[in-house]
This record gives sequence, structure tokens and C-alpha cells, in this order.
Amino acid sequence: MRRQFKFNGYYFCWTIVLFIMEVLIEKYVHDRVIRPYGGDLLVVILVYCFFRSFFSWPVKTTAIGVLTIAYLVETLQYLNLIKWLGLQDQYWAAILMGNYFEWIDMFAYTLGIGIVILVELYIVPIYRNSFIASWQGIMAFFKDESNAKVHLIAAVLVLVTAYYFKVEALEWIALLGCIGLVWVTEIINTSIERIADFICPQQDERIKLIKDLAAGSVLVAAFVSILIAAIIFFPRIITVFT
Repeated sequence: MRRQFKFNGYYFCWTIVLFIMEVLIEKYVHDRVIRPYGGDLLVVILVYCFFRSFFSWPVKTTAIGVLTIAYLVETLQYLNLIKWLGLQDQYWAAILMGNYFEWIDMFAYTLGIGIVILVELYIVPIYRNSFIASWQGIMAFFKDESNAKVHLIAAVLVLVTAYYFKVEALEWIALLGCIGLVWVTEIINTSIERIADFICPQQDERIKLIKDLAAGSVLVAAFVSILIAAIIFFPRIITVFT
């Protein structure tokens, strides 16, 4: 069992991303397709990624186990267990066990696990080297660059603040876009600096100008992001204190 327990940052990051997507769907999507069925499809992928974040179980074993859990939860809904237990008015119980049984939910769970198996066994192996190289680059960025840690802390604070103030869907898109923009420009800036140092280790005014331009792009992205965040949060903060 010890050998099977192993933290995997790649799957953990996907768990966080999928969890945020589920929260946004629950909060802002109120249609008859994406909210009920898209959420069910994503939730089995989320649970799969969560298990894979901590256990090195085989793909098929984990996928089938997650699908079994999903079927079991849906069966409990069919049996109306939540009402038998008198928990129908409890929010956490409704989240965990649900209130209504639908056959199409079973299809959504199955489709979600089918996507997992397709990606894990047939798509990922084709692009494995690219995925590994990209992931190693991202990990090196957060490990070696102090600015990366600052951006990460800032991103978490922005997301928590946005959730607290219950910002609108378009505002979420703007904030997430800004976070992505700052990270991308910082990664590109770091790459340019590493290449410049490799090509010309000694002092050179032309290399300095290249580095300054790359750093300037990060500053512009950060300034625009701060401005957008201020436009979104400042009126709400003023309301709280007044």
C-alpha cells in the first residue's frame, strides 16, 4: 500500500482546475444541459484525478472504481436514501448523495469515465514526451523563480476574493484571463533570460535590452491585471466599509 501512495502534482492541479470549473458551473450556469449533465460528466473526472493525485493505481482500476462509486451514489438516489435518513434539507447531504435519480446521469458518468480512459490510454501516450517536458518546465518555473511564487499567492488571493464577493461570470473570465496572462508573460520572460544568459554569459548592452523588454512585458501584464482587478473589486470593497 505504501508503494501505491504517491503524490502526483500533475493530477492534483487538474483536480483543482476541475473543482473550480464545477463551482463556476454550479454558481453561474442555470441551463438544462451543462449544469445537470456536464457537471456529472466532469465530477467523475475530478474524482478520478483526485485519487490519482495520491495513489499510483492503474488507469483502468481507478476509472472503474470511480464509475462504481458514481453508480452507487445514483442508486442511493433511486432508493431515496437521503429522505429515509431525514437529511433532505441538509446542504452537504444533497451535495454528496443528490436528490433525484435520472438514467441520463448514469450515461454522463459513463461518458466521463470513457473520456478518461480514451485520454489516458490512447491520447496521452502519443503526446507523453510533450506533456512531460511541459510539466517539468512548469515545475521548474515554480521551483526556481521567486516571482512565480509571488504570482501564485496573488492568484490565490484574487480567486478567494472573487469567490467572497460573488463576482459575475464575465468578471471571472476577466480575472482568470489576467492570471493566465501574467503567468504566461513571466514564463516567457524567464525563458528569454535563460537563453540570453546561455548565449552571452558576460555583460552586453544588447542582451540587457532584450532582458529589459521581456521584463517590461511582465510589468505591462501585471499593471493591466491590477487595473482590471481594481475595477472589479474596488466598488465592492467600498460597499463593505460603508
